[in-house]
Amino acid sequence: MSLSKPADVLDSVYRCKYGEAVKLSPLTYPQWSQDLQYLLQGAGALSIALGEEVAPPASAAARHLDFTKRAGLAVSYIYNSCGTEAKAFLRGVDRTPSTMWTALADEFNTASSRAGREGLVREFNRLVYSDYSTISEYITALMSYRDILAPTDQHISDAMFISRLTSSLPSGYDITVQLLHQRGNLAISDYVTAIRQQEANLRIRGAETTNSNVAGTSGSALVTQASNSQGSQFANRGGFRSRGGFRGGSRAGFRGGQSGCFFCRAHNLKLRESARRKVIA
Repeated sequence: MSLSKPADVLDSVYRCKYGEAVKLSPLTYPQWSQDLQYLLQGAGALSIALGEEVAPPASAAARHLDFTKRAGLAVSYIYNSCGTEAKAFLRGVDRTPSTMWTALADEFNTASSRAGREGLVREFNRLVYSDYSTISEYITALMSYRDILAPTDQHISDAMFISRLTSSLPSGYDITVQLLHQRGNLAISDYVTAIRQQEANLRIRGAETTNSNVAGTSGSALVTQASNSQGSQFANRGGFRSRGGFRGGSRAGFRGGQSGCFFCRAHNLKLRESARRKVIA
């Protein structure tokens, strides 16, 4: 049974009318067991799940009916408070509260055996942040292993935890980690707080960079649009205006609706006048 799946580590919470419990996964058995016992006690079914109360004879109809109802609640609470892997495991288990409770303890209370505890330590040493969506999820996974092994002979020391936490972080955390190491004699909580704060800072910077890029792209689009608009107005107005009073290639004030170059038209007029005088002569 693999214990390093992020989805198992960060499983959801089961809620009912009597409270809530963390869903059972390979890393949440101690917390799940404690939480669920309170829910079962609220439903009057804890003694049934623990095997301390057995069904009364069928002849005692009222008592038998009450027991059956509470046993049904226990089965429902146990199953629905399980994560995906635990639910799959229960498919091969008899559907009675005490049987389910015992089978889940044997399968998921890994820290109860030395071999299981050693396996948890190996799993812990293989954890890397890249297996998780965020650094905070990675920290949560590390803390889960530490909590499970805390009361055992394979407990994870502060130095071991800090080494695992800081050894595989991305480069954006290098300066933060260096400063923490330089201060020395810091608790795990100091490292966790500082690293989570850096994660928040990097997220904010990433959002600001994205917004800046969007604004820059929008600004370029506006400049292009303005340039195109000015070009259109320039073309519609007939082009540039020169010092000599020309607009769009025609002399300002030239009348008669003629077009073309003024100097060319003046030259043609002079040629026609010279030809006329030669004819008259």
